[in-house]
Amino acid sequence: RLEVEVRSDETVYLGRPAWVTIVRNTTGRTREPGVMDKGLLHQQRIESIGRLAGGIAHDFNNLLTTILGHAALALRKIPADSPIRRNLDAIAQSGERASAVVSQLLAFGGRQQGKPEILDLADLISRTTHLLSRVLGENIELVLETRKAAGLVSVDPVQIQQILVNLALNAREAMPGGGRVAFAVEPFEVTEKELARLPGLMPGAHVRLRVADNGRGMDAQTLAHAFEPFFTSKPNARSPVASGRGMGLAIVHGLVRQNRGAITVESRPGQGTTFDLYIPCASAESETRVVCQAETGVRKTVLVVEDEKDLCTLVHAVLSERGYEVLPARQIEEAWEIARRYTGAIHLLLTDALLPDGHGPELAERLRRRRPEMGVICMSGHAPDFLAQQGVKLEGLTFLPKPFKIDELARLVKDALERPTPFRRHRPSERLQSPVG
Repeated sequence: RLEVEVRSDETVYLGRPAWVTIVRNTTGRTREPGVMDKGLLHQQRIESIGRLAGGIAHDFNNLLTTILGHAALALRKIPADSPIRRNLDAIAQSGERASAVVSQLLAFGGRQQGKPEILDLADLISRTTHLLSRVLGENIELVLETRKAAGLVSVDPVQIQQILVNLALNAREAMPGGGRVAFAVEPFEVTEKELARLPGLMPGAHVRLRVADNGRGMDAQTLAHAFEPFFTSKPNARSPVASGRGMGLAIVHGLVRQNRGAITVESRPGQGTTFDLYIPCASAESETRVVCQAETGVRKTVLVVEDEKDLCTLVHAVLSERGYEVLPARQIEEAWEIARRYTGAIHLLLTDALLPDGHGPELAERLRRRRPEMGVICMSGHAPDFLAQQGVKLEGLTFLPKPFKIDELARLVKDALERPTPFRRHRPSERLQSPVG
C-alpha cells in the first residue's frame, strides 16, 4: 500500500497561468496528529475570506470610481462660493476613505497592485530603518540582525515595506510602556517536513525574516484570529470596517502570499510575539515587456469598453470633455461591431480586462489585426497577477487599476496617444495608502 499527499496551487509561470502540483510519498511516516490538517484548514479559511474580500473590493472599485469621478466633474462646474461645494467635498472625502479600505481589502486578498524586483531583503530592511524607528517611537529599541548573502528574492519593495511597517505598528501596540523588537534575516531551506506548517510553499531555498518583540503577547483565542480582516483586540475600537482598524496583520498575510511566501506567528501572554516570514529565493528568469504603440494626431478617437453602465458614462464624459471622440461599448461583440463599421482611425482602445463575454486583451488582439496602429489601455479592479491566473494576458498593454482619479485617467490616455510607453503597472501617487494597524 502506498500513501501519498497531493497538493495543487495556482501560480503564474513566465507570465502565464499555471498549476504547481506536489506529490509526496508519506508511506510509513509518522507525524503529530492534526498538524497538517489544522494548518491546511486555517490556510483554506484565510484564503476563502481573502477571495471573498477581493471580489467585494473589485465591485466596490467600480462604484467608487464612478462616485469620485462624478463628484470631481461636479466640483469643476459649480462656483467656488456655492453652498453645494461643501456637500460635494464631503462626498469626495468619504469616497477617498472608502478607497483606502478597499485598497486594504485587496491587499488582504492578495490582489494589490505589485511590481516585483529582484533584491536583497536584508539591504531593503536596512534602508527602511529610519522609517521603522519613527513608527516604533523613542521608547522601543530597534535591533537589526541581518546576514549577508542570505539570498535574493523577487518581491515588490513597496509591499515589503508595507509589511515591515505593519509589523512594527503591531509590535508598538503590544509594548505601550516600551520594549525591544528585532528584525532578523537569514537563509532558510524549506524541506518536505517543513511543509506541514508552511502550506503553500515548495521545498527549496528561502529567505526567512523574523520579527520578534518582548511585548504582552497574545492568548490562544486572539492568535487564532490574528490574520483575519477587521479583527482587533483593542478594547475601545469602534467601527473597524469604516476606520480600517484590525487590517494590519490581515494586510501582512495577503501581501506575503502575493509575494509567493508564507507567514507563521507564535505568541503567549507575557512572553512576546514572533512572526516568521518565508520568501522563496529568486530565479534567474526575467520577462521582457513589449512597448505599447500609439499614434499622434490632432483629434483622437477612443473606443471605450466597460460593462458597468455608470462607469462607462463617466469615462465617456471625462474624455469627451477633453476633446476626444469617444465610441462607448458595454461588451466585446458590441465593441467589435462598432470598430468594424467605423470608417475613421481608432487611436486607442480603453477596455476593462474582464468583460461578461470575454477578456479585454483578446479584443485588443482581434482589433489590432485590422488596426495595428491602435494603442491599448486595460483597466481593472483586480491586480495583474490575479488577472494572469484567470488567463488574461496583459503583455504589451498599459494597465490602469481601479479606482482611478479622472485627472489620472486623462493623463494616462494623453500619454498613450502622444508617445510610445513601456508596459507598466500604473501606480498613481494619489492612491498610495498608509498602512493601518
